[in-house]
Amino acid sequence: MLALAPGGRNASAVAVGGGRVLDIGPSASLRRLAGSHTERVDCRGAAVLPGLIDPHLHLLALAGRSAHLDCSRFRSVRALLAALRTHAASLPAGGWLRGEGLDEARLGRLPTAAELDAAVSDHPVRLRHRSRHASVLSGLGLARLGPHPTPAFGPRSRLSGGRARSRLCSALLDTAMGCAISTMLPVGQGAVTLDLKLTYLRPLSVRSGTISAEGNVIKLGRQTSYAEGFVRDGTGNLAVHATATFSMMGEVPRAK
Repeated sequence: MLALAPGGRNASAVAVGGGRVLDIGPSASLRRLAGSHTERVDCRGAAVLPGLIDPHLHLLALAGRSAHLDCSRFRSVRALLAALRTHAASLPAGGWLRGEGLDEARLGRLPTAAELDAAVSDHPVRLRHRSRHASVLSGLGLARLGPHPTPAFGPRSRLSGGRARSRLCSALLDTAMGCAISTMLPVGQGAVTLDLKLTYLRPLSVRSGTISAEGNVIKLGRQTSYAEGFVRDGTGNLAVHATATFSMMGEVPRAK
């Protein structure tokens, strides 16, 4: 239990009753509050954080998921590509083929632009990631979009006017932090990004020199892990700072 309050204390257990937090502290001391009908939840090493419940609805996302190909039901890239071929036959000539819920954890990996072009050669393809924060496009889809200059840190990851786009930094930092987590896992284990937050400290451009990205593990948990990342320009100045939460795939061995 991470209190996250000034002067607050971290603990190994939390007692909840009547919709309120009764106490936090060592597990042994909180057992006195438990009764015969108390529910005990073993978090198996995961961190418990204070938080707020924010129920809301992405109405357009819900509509898009119903109107487009549901990619979440496929368990391999081969099966996904076969479904794209079938779905393309129902579309108007040259129309966009859109998919929702792309999940590399279920597919094993993400499809490449070349694979999408080979599967559907006469339609631009856009497959939106399950997080809705990224998409995979075919080569034809990228060509259809063309150059699109936007303000610095705008919504596209292209370089335009010498500015590095936010999605370029997102990709660098997500990769760096994901690799940092992966280096601490045994063979066969993995992690999927749940949340990614970037803070921009200075702009990047073609005059920034060689841009480097670094990822560090903050906490490795059995179900959830945390990392932070940094993007620096060619002179070593910090340009972007990021934090991320990862969902662990499979069992993470306990520290000895």
